[in-house]
Formats: sequence, structure tokens, C-alpha cells
Amino acid sequence: LVELERRRLEQMSDERLHDHARIAMKQADADTAVAALTMLHARLTDPTQRDTVAYELAIARRQQGTPESLQASAMLLDGLVATHGLGSKLGIGAAQQLVHTHDERGDLAAAMRSADAIVRAPGVTAQQRFQARWSLAIARARHGDRANAHAEFTALQQELAGQPDFAKLLADVERRLRDW
Repeated sequence: LVELERRRLEQMSDERLHDHARIAMKQADADTAVAALTMLHARLTDPTQRDTVAYELAIARRQQGTPESLQASAMLLDGLVATHGLGSKLGIGAAQQLVHTHDERGDLAAAMRSADAIVRAPGVTAQQRFQARWSLAIARARHGDRANAHAEFTALQQELAGQPDFAKLLADVERRLRDW
């Protein structure tokens, strides 16, 4: 069956293979998405397209949830941050995903370093800073650092209040504080 699936994927065009991977991701079929994205990544020669697929592959690898796949995700994302820096959309997106990947790996210190790098980076938008702080607060809560998580959620609540552009994020922060 594995060989049949590999052959089927090989016969797909790049566009169809990419669509297949995206559908698999929406259906929470990380293994199929990884297989399709790995094949697509190997085929592509354009660096921009390869890096976009590497980003998607990193997310799919994280969704597989094994120690090996989480390590592979972190390596892909680290490479994208190193290549693109925090001044690019892809680089900042990869850094944001690193916070989640490190969290899922159980490495709160690495999640904190990734979030801090985003918060301190020049040219990062307020949305990106708030998102990094929110992600880190969630990671802290998951890893038992409840006091610092609560303090960060409270600070975010105060900073986001009255800013309509951040209404969804504020609503999530307030929900988390209510459920505390």
C-alpha cells in the first residue's frame, strides 16, 4: 500500500501534489501531508517555492507529534529563520511556529528564546509581538509556569483593551483569564 501511494503521488503534478497535501492537513492527516510535501519539496527548484513548502512541511511534521517529527520541524523552521531573518514574512512566520514546536517538544526555554527574539526584532508588527507573547503565555501555562502565564495574559489584556484591530486576540486572552 505504501508503494502504491508513493507511485500515485509521483504521478501528480506539482500543483495537484500541493493541493493533496493541503487537503490532508485540513483533514488532520499529517502523515499523508508529510509524504506529499516531502516529495514536492524534493521536486522544486525555485528557492522561494521550496522555502514555502518547507514551512508547510515543518507544520505537518509538528502535527505528527513524535519526538523525531518535532525535531525535524524545529530544524526546518530554524533553517527558515536563519535564511530569511525576522524581517521577512516567511522568517517571522517560521519563528512564530518555532514557539509552538518548542512548546510541543517540552522545551519551554527554547520557546521563550524564540518568542523573545520576535518581540525584540526591529520591524516586527504589533500583531506579531502580541502573537508571540500570547503563544508564550500558553506555553508557560502548559508547562506549569502559571504565575508568569497569568501575568502575561493580564498584561496583554491591558495592552489590547480598546484596540479594535486586536479584538479576537483580546477575546481569547479574556476567555483564558476567566477560565483561570
